[in-house]
Amino acid sequence: MSDFLKKFSQENYEKTTNQEKETHTNDEKLDDNTLNSTPIDSEMEQKYEDTTEIEIAKPALETETTRKSLDDYKREDASDSKGDEEVEIDDTYKARKRKQYMMIGAGVTTALILGFILFYFMTTVKYPNFAGKPVTEFQQWAKENSIKAAITEEYSLVDDTGIIMKQVTSEGKRVKKGSTQELVVSKGADPQQVVPLPDLTAMNESEINTWVKENKMENIKVVQEYSTNVAKGKFIRQEIRDKDVTPETLKRKDTVTIFVSKGAEVYTKDIKVPDFKGKTKTDVEAWYKDKKFISEFVYEEGYDDKLEVGMIISQGTAPDTQVGKDDVLTFVVSKGKAIYVPDFSQISMGEFKENPPTGVNAMLKEWYSGYAYGTFLEQSIPAGTNIAGTQDASVKVYYSIGKPYVGDLVGMKENDLAAYFYAFRDRGANISYSVSYVSPAGCEAKGTVVGASKYSQYVAMEDHVSVTVSNGSCN
Repeated sequence: MSDFLKKFSQENYEKTTNQEKETHTNDEKLDDNTLNSTPIDSEMEQKYEDTTEIEIAKPALETETTRKSLDDYKREDASDSKGDEEVEIDDTYKARKRKQYMMIGAGVTTALILGFILFYFMTTVKYPNFAGKPVTEFQQWAKENSIKAAITEEYSLVDDTGIIMKQVTSEGKRVKKGSTQELVVSKGADPQQVVPLPDLTAMNESEINTWVKENKMENIKVVQEYSTNVAKGKFIRQEIRDKDVTPETLKRKDTVTIFVSKGAEVYTKDIKVPDFKGKTKTDVEAWYKDKKFISEFVYEEGYDDKLEVGMIISQGTAPDTQVGKDDVLTFVVSKGKAIYVPDFSQISMGEFKENPPTGVNAMLKEWYSGYAYGTFLEQSIPAGTNIAGTQDASVKVYYSIGKPYVGDLVGMKENDLAAYFYAFRDRGANISYSVSYVSPAGCEAKGTVVGASKYSQYVAMEDHVSVTVSNGSCN
């Protein structure tokens, strides 16, 4: 740069100016096409630009002709370049954009459809065929797939107790998880159904047993005994325990003993049967051993308001009857006085608390529910059930205490929360909670509850409360 500036010293200024004028004159003679096709030398352009800067610094030394000539070159060059440019309109632009939008829309639609299908299969399950299977099998499947059951029980002569007779939802259909599925489950044979006894005199032992099995007469016992008058395997007699029941009015729940012949008597019937009514089963057993009976006696149990447990209520063979060592004698042993469960739906919660029922071990249970406070909900053992002699004879009676209410938890200690929320679960409300720790603005002591997501309000039967506890640090 310093060598270049020397050219513009006072000594060389005129010489330089004359050379530039001569160059400018020659340039004007150039053809326009030559100007357009020949680019201006970058070094010369830099020279003129540097000269222009010096001229600004020293206005007295400006060379107007030289500066304008360079600007003219630039404008002409730009003008020619612009004239050479061609503008081309793409007629397919809009079609391509429209195709692009359609492809995007198709992609979004496909993604939504796939997402819906995936969601459908994640939230549903294929329903199997449970007909003829135990209800426990359905319950296991329902638990694994979050399915609820609406079970209707019906009596059946075909299916045993607990067997699924019918399902409302067809096999193979996909059902939503969390849905309720209806089932019909067998309760076994109806104990109240009237099943008249057939003409047993025309039947043999095998036919009698087949009839008993087919009609599910579980309270009928077929007992063999020796008989000199009746051929082996033939019907001898029947004994219906309830004297008010006839063969025509017999119900499945009634107890009947049917005797069939064992054939000719082997042992002499020389044993006189005593009158055991009012005596104990121990007395009968002692007599059995003393007389060396070879057939087991049949003992049935019944309730009696007068005879204590273990005493003989009645016997199948009348007193003073002569029997042999192979005869089977039937005795009814007292289970004591019957105890029937009261109907607690007719007793209010207030009455229960003031005058607890006598005769049964009843426990009052306060239970959260959507019903009004004090409403009877249910009892663990149905009314009218005889609970005498059962191991667990206690009856739980549930009364409503309304919806669960979460009080103001602020100020409680963290170690008291477990007992507080357990009280809800112990009364039927599944209220859970979680704890997070914060540095409170009030600098509460560590372990103190400083906030809760729900407080001083009624909550649902299944709900969750988030509790914040001080970590002992001040915010």
